[in-house]
Amino acid sequence: ILAGELNEPGSFSKHSMSVLADMSKTDAELFEVFCSLCAGGIDALGIEQPTIPCIFLDEAGTTYNEGSLSYEAVSILAAHGLVQTKSNTVFDQSSGIILCIGGESYRLKEAANESLAIGDATLTVFGQELSRLCKIGSHPNLMKSATAHFLKQGFSLVPSTEFIVGCRSTVGG
Repeated sequence: ILAGELNEPGSFSKHSMSVLADMSKTDAELFEVFCSLCAGGIDALGIEQPTIPCIFLDEAGTTYNEGSLSYEAVSILAAHGLVQTKSNTVFDQSSGIILCIGGESYRLKEAANESLAIGDATLTVFGQELSRLCKIGSHPNLMKSATAHFLKQGFSLVPSTEFIVGCRSTVGG
C-alpha cells in the first residue's frame, strides 16, 4: 500500500490507511476471507464488476457461508468500519448484473421474483477501497453457498458464456 501511495498518491484514503494500520494480522486475514466470499472482479471485456459480498448467515446465526466465517469475525470487521451487518445488496432481475465467482461470469436466470437480496453484510466505502488488495471471489465454497441462497429466493445463476468468457480478480488472481 505504501509503495502504491508513493507511486500514485491518493489511491487510498487516509482513513483506510489508518484502519489498516490499526488491524492485527488476524483481523487482516479475516478481511481476506470476507473478500474471498464476495463476487466481483474484471470480466473478460475489461469491465470491472462491483464487489458484492455473498455473505449469508447460517440458520443457527453464529456463522456465515456454512461455517466459512464466524459471526464474531464479521463483527470485528464491522468494528473496524470495513463492513456493515444486517445490510444487503438488492438487484432487480432486469439489472443485467454479472457476478464473477471463481474466475467465471454468471448472470441471474429469470425468476418469478422481481428482485434478489444478496448477502447479510455489505462493504463500507473503506471496505470497498481495501478490498482491492484481496482476491475477490476466490473462496472454494462461494459458488455452493451463493447458489443455495439464490435458490431460496427463486433465482439461479447461469454461466454467461454467451456474453463474457470469464472474470479475473482485480488483484492479479
